[in-house]
Amino acid sequence: MKISTKVECGIIALIDIAIHSENGEAVAVSSISKRQNISVKYLEQILVALRQTHLIRGIKGFKGGYVVARPANQISFQEIIDALDITILGDVDAGGADDTSLLKATIQESLWDKMTAYLRQFCTGITLQDMMDRYRRMRHLCTISDRCCCKQYLTADKTPGGGVGISAAFSFNQTASNQILDEPSDFYRKISEYFILKKMKQ
Repeated sequence: MKISTKVECGIIALIDIAIHSENGEAVAVSSISKRQNISVKYLEQILVALRQTHLIRGIKGFKGGYVVARPANQISFQEIIDALDITILGDVDAGGADDTSLLKATIQESLWDKMTAYLRQFCTGITLQDMMDRYRRMRHLCTISDRCCCKQYLTADKTPGGGVGISAAFSFNQTASNQILDEPSDFYRKISEYFILKKMKQ
């Protein structure tokens, strides 16, 4: 699955803000940058999209920064992904409006439209709170386990107690994560297949 750096970093930044603003304090861009190893300049560009779609709001002042605009359990990943890149969950038009091929229309209706609907439905069912909880669970499991479910070495959070960097927590190794976590990875396989097919038809 090929996801742009903007989308990946946007999701990482939003989860970081949600986690570190739970106590009511605004999260500074510089703090996100240090924890997640993303440049301040790039983060500022990404956060504009999240702010314009009312997923986060800025707090001015000496201790200013960002907080989530709504409770995390009320923000779906469909909203987040659409805010960062509207084309990912958008409809796929294989033939164009002027294409009258019955075969292409059949493929469009039977394959692309259904895959897009499935993906949107899945992302609508996952909330920002769900991902925060999963990250915390992975951080705990990786802390107590000799094995790691991430592809890369885990980065230490610059927070009391340290832990696993959010960016590392998203780089799943499917075999290892299946051994450690009790959740199915069927979704990741389906999403990968979806984007492979979508890329092939472009």
